[in-house]
Amino acid sequence: MRRPYLRASLLGAVDGVISSFVIVVSASALHSASARTVVLVVGGASLFGDAFSMGASEYLSSSSEQYSGSRAGEEGGDTPAPWKLGLACLGSFLLAGSLPLALYTWTKAVVSTALFSLVELMLLGALRTRVSGEGLLKGVLQTSSVGGVAGLVAWLVAVAVLRLEEEQR
Repeated sequence: MRRPYLRASLLGAVDGVISSFVIVVSASALHSASARTVVLVVGGASLFGDAFSMGASEYLSSSSEQYSGSRAGEEGGDTPAPWKLGLACLGSFLLAGSLPLALYTWTKAVVSTALFSLVELMLLGALRTRVSGEGLLKGVLQTSSVGGVAGLVAWLVAVAVLRLEEEQR
C-alpha cells in the first residue's frame, strides 16, 4: 500500500472497528432476544453512514490540505487526488468495520466480538508502526487502548440509559 493511502486507510479501518464494536457492545447491553436485531439494524445503518462520513471527511481534509499546501508554494508531487483518499478511507472503514458485525451476527457472543475487535485493532496498530517507524508496542497499545476505552464508554452509557429507563417505568 502506498504511503499516502495508508493514513486514509488506517483512519477508516480503526474508526470502522471502533464504531462497529461500540454498537455491538451497547446494543448487547439490552440483554433481550431483540439485541441481535438491534445490532444488525443499528450496526448496518451506522456502518454505511459512518463509512460515507469518514470518506467524505477524508476527501474534505485532503482537499483543504492540498489547497493550503499549493497556496504556500509546497510541492504536492506524490499526493493522490482527495477523492481517491476518500475512497480508501470509506473502503477500509467498510471492510474493517464489517468484521465485528459479521462475527457477532454469526456467534451472538459479545466477548468473542470484543476480543476479535481488540486483535483487529492491534493488527492495525502494528501496520501503523511499520509505516511510521514508531515502536511496535507503542502503536499496538495506543490503537487497542483507544478502541477498548471507546467500547467501555459505550457499554457504560448503554447500561446507564437502560437503568434510567427501567427506573422511569
